[in-house]
Formats: sequence, structure tokens, C-alpha cells
Amino acid sequence: MEPLVKNLHQKKKKFWEINFISFLQNVLIDKDKNYIIHNLSIEIKKMQDGTSNKIKHLMASTILGTNSHLMYISLTIEGLKDDGRDDITNLVKSFSVIIIDQTTEHFQEELAESEKTQREQLISSFIPPSIAKRQKD
Repeated sequence: MEPLVKNLHQKKKKFWEINFISFLQNVLIDKDKNYIIHNLSIEIKKMQDGTSNKIKHLMASTILGTNSHLMYISLTIEGLKDDGRDDITNLVKSFSVIIIDQTTEHFQEELAESEKTQREQLISSFIPPSIAKRQKD
């Protein structure tokens, strides 16, 4: 690859990475957003350099959806190789980004946890304190 073409190719990668990272900086509302983005940048760089032992990075985060509703998302970035043309190198040539809304699943898990707590409190209210103390010992 000629130096000029290679340089343009590298700038294109940087442009994509910067746009995606700035997008995440604007939409993520986690308190550890900077750590998440930093970790993601490191994984992307490793994939591009061929030093990563995996080609998929998963993360979960929260964003503000329509009408300022909190949304829980799962973000998957998968590196795609060059169709086996360069079997020796482990370089990732492009990326696939998958964003899945997991708000419903998150609220279902919270509901199940709160019902479990209520059930345990109800059961413990039926057991006399002396028996409950013996069960704990």
C-alpha cells in the first residue's frame, strides 16, 4: 500500500473512531462513562493492531431515550477481518456495532428481585422470633 493511501486509510479509521466515541460521550449517562469509553477505545485499538485475543467487545450502559426515559442498552462491537485474504495477520478491517434495548429485561429482573424480597419478608413474619433465631444459628 502506498504511503499516501495508507495514511488516508488510517485517518478514515480515526475519523470513524472519533465520531463513534463522541457519539457515546453524548448519549451515555453512566457515572463511570469515561472509564467505559476509555476501555472501549483500548479494545478497538487492540483489534485494529491485531494484538487483541478477541474480536468482540460487549458492554452494558444506560442512555436517555425519547421523552427522557432511562434505557438500558447492551452494546456489542465486533471486529470483522478481511475474509481470510491475510490469514497471517490478525488485523480487524472493519467493525459491526450492535445496540440492543434491554430496558424491559432490566425492569423484569428488578421486579423479580423485589418480589423475592417481599416473599422472604412475608415468610419471616409468620415464623416466631425464637424459631427464626434458632434457624439462623
